[in-house]
Amino acid sequence: MIPNARVFLSHSSQDKAFARRLSEDLKRHGATVWLDEAALKPAVRWKQQLDNAISDNDFVLVVLTPDSVESKWVQYEINQALAHSEREGRSKLIPLLKKECDVPRALRHLHLVDFSVRGSYRRSLRRIIEIFERSWTHPRHQRRPWTKKNLRLALRAGILREFNGQLVFGARVAERLRTYGARWLQGRPIYFSDHVFNDWQEYSGISVLHSIDQNADLTEEEEISLAHESHQHLLDFLLDLGTGIGVLEDDPEVVKVSEEMGAEMQEWIPRLNELGFNEETDGEIRAATTMLFVELIRERLVERIPEMTSFAEPLGIVIHDAFGFWSGCVEPTELDSHEA
Repeated sequence: MIPNARVFLSHSSQDKAFARRLSEDLKRHGATVWLDEAALKPAVRWKQQLDNAISDNDFVLVVLTPDSVESKWVQYEINQALAHSEREGRSKLIPLLKKECDVPRALRHLHLVDFSVRGSYRRSLRRIIEIFERSWTHPRHQRRPWTKKNLRLALRAGILREFNGQLVFGARVAERLRTYGARWLQGRPIYFSDHVFNDWQEYSGISVLHSIDQNADLTEEEEISLAHESHQHLLDFLLDLGTGIGVLEDDPEVVKVSEEMGAEMQEWIPRLNELGFNEETDGEIRAATTMLFVELIRERLVERIPEMTSFAEPLGIVIHDAFGFWSGCVEPTELDSHEA
């Protein structure tokens, strides 16, 4: 289920059948979908309604076909979604390739969800749902508390510790996340291995597993259970840390990069090459931008909660890499002429 994911579905009238099918499938998975035929009100200016809907929804899915790329209304909605993404400091636009077409230049640096291959509908629908599930659109009251068993194990194994009257992730976890995150950003495997992490969940899970105090004498089953449950709690912990230092803004339904941090990122992104981040990542813009983001986060942690400085890497990675913030916010030509 994807509770509280709010979706604006942009499409050409010629692609209405596909849009209706996708809308119903997303609703069955818990999303709220804005579809023009059901949502547009008579006697109210269409552009104003579209602007409000794009602003209010968490995601804008744009169906790409030869018809839609020629539609002035679809182009208008794309431009609005990109403008809102820049203001909010995160990418809310997800392009869906329904039929082969000339993808608009403004979308070419974004990852496409491909529905164009015969028989790919279910797999591509699952991909969209995974993007929603990885985003922070879940209000805090829906968080699940630790199970009593794993809470005891986490304390016993040094995964959790007390800090200022609260339980936080321990120094060993922070250090694993810091060192493994730094290597992942550079495209390098963790020590004594040739494996490079595929995603945030693998990164966080292995980091927790390798942080367990072997003197705690946990069984293999207990270790796996603890690492699995720790994953979601680590996301919540990082979310709270990010809002606490002003990197993120929180409202009852969605978390986004703060305006102040957004402005700071926009100021520094064009200087990635000058700062040496492009060289460290062999010109891989996404990784270089994340490294910049991590350093800005680290500065704030040093100023406000120096005991948590080691969490700069995982906080920057989960916001930028796993949750897609910053994708689509800057034209590729602005990033030292590298492709994003």
